[in-house]
Amino acid sequence: MSPPSVPRRALTGAAAAPVTPSNGPHDPRVPASGVITGSREKTGGGNSPRPSGSTPTRPKTPPPAPTCGCYAPGVRIPGPEEIRALHAKHAPTAEAFASVHRHCELVWSIAEQLLASPRLSRLDAELVRAGCLLHDIGVYRLYGEDGRLDHKNYIRHGLLGQELLESEGHPAALCRFCSHHTGVGLTRQDVVSQNLPVPPADYLAETPEERLVMYADKFHSKSHPDRFLTPDAYAAHVRRFGEEKVFAFQALRDEFGDPDLALLTPHVEPLTPRVGPPPVSG
Repeated sequence: MSPPSVPRRALTGAAAAPVTPSNGPHDPRVPASGVITGSREKTGGGNSPRPSGSTPTRPKTPPPAPTCGCYAPGVRIPGPEEIRALHAKHAPTAEAFASVHRHCELVWSIAEQLLASPRLSRLDAELVRAGCLLHDIGVYRLYGEDGRLDHKNYIRHGLLGQELLESEGHPAALCRFCSHHTGVGLTRQDVVSQNLPVPPADYLAETPEERLVMYADKFHSKSHPDRFLTPDAYAAHVRRFGEEKVFAFQALRDEFGDPDLALLTPHVEPLTPRVGPPPVSG
């Protein structure tokens, strides 16, 4: 079942307050009453008083800043049913659809729960929802004709998802949720040092919305059987990639808080050591 519609920039149980985001270069907002007043208003940079009877000059007001560092206002965000149809269009099998789309819905459930916090009222909930529901859509392009998932190249699913959404005409702000949610942030150094099969670059979540989608994704694994991971379990899992990744994950916990996974499942399993490839996540 698709999640209920969420008003743009509205949150569950909290009203969103527009703010100027810290991510991305934006002009500062100017109060609506910001008019230069006084009988000796300067014009043209000179020191002579404004001629009597002339019309006061209002300062230029910059356009409203978008609610996140990369999203342009006025661009339509697809809703849950449209996104579900997009999954159905690109899923190679019913099993693949069930696995990927269900995971995306669960990630949204986690993010939606975290968005209820008043301290996150500045985030665009509608954009977060779309990002959650779309972030793993590139996984479909890793299924072979035999229906098997190419685990060896799984790291490519982010860029494949970006390419898929670009081919469907979606804006960069949505495409970035695919290519910038892996782990707790994939750096150029990670790509080079681990010889990963993606172009060397920084694939880092930059806006609060991108960081929340990336963070919420960490608590559910598409392994078989799929399972939820506690925050401590994921921290232990990511430690094998270096202490800096543990610190990065802790920073996300500090920013967004820990989700209550018991509300989503009565049995939250810890991530235990295992033989073979790691569980499919990210």
